[in-house]
Amino acid sequence: MTTEIMSERRIYVASLADYNAGRLHGVWIDATLSPEDIQKRINAMLAESPEPHAEEYEIHDHEGFEGWKPDTSDITTLSLVAVALESTDEPEALGAFLSFYSVEDIDAFEQSFQGEYGSAEEFVREYYDNQGYDFGPLESYIDWDEVWYGEFECDGWNAVGDFYFSAF
Repeated sequence: MTTEIMSERRIYVASLADYNAGRLHGVWIDATLSPEDIQKRINAMLAESPEPHAEEYEIHDHEGFEGWKPDTSDITTLSLVAVALESTDEPEALGAFLSFYSVEDIDAFEQSFQGEYGSAEEFVREYYDNQGYDFGPLESYIDWDEVWYGEFECDGWNAVGDFYFSAF
């Protein structure tokens, strides 16, 4: 007997016929599988249902989506996001990105992600340092939070938690 290793990104899919009959019948499925393989596992779970006409399902729970809350039963989207989270070096940042932007924008993540910073001031200071700016004695008079709002946020840049993203 072989044991399948499941990704930490997974969904719990339950039979609605069983749920409506007062029992929980479902299965945890690795969300990084292809949509076709996910559907096969859903179909197998429904076929094993004690209810004679179990045909509908619902995703009742999910794990490992790094703050992104799937509001869909579209397994193609769930699989796409799970694979993207699994393949990036910054899954928490991608989860934050997806909590603000649309899944359709997922390809812009790598270009848009600027890093993790403790504050807008920390981000803006490092940004201008990397650009070679030296404000000299004027630096103590700069309101860095206002620079964030005036120069970045109003231009479409976003901060989601401690993660900063450029406009795209």
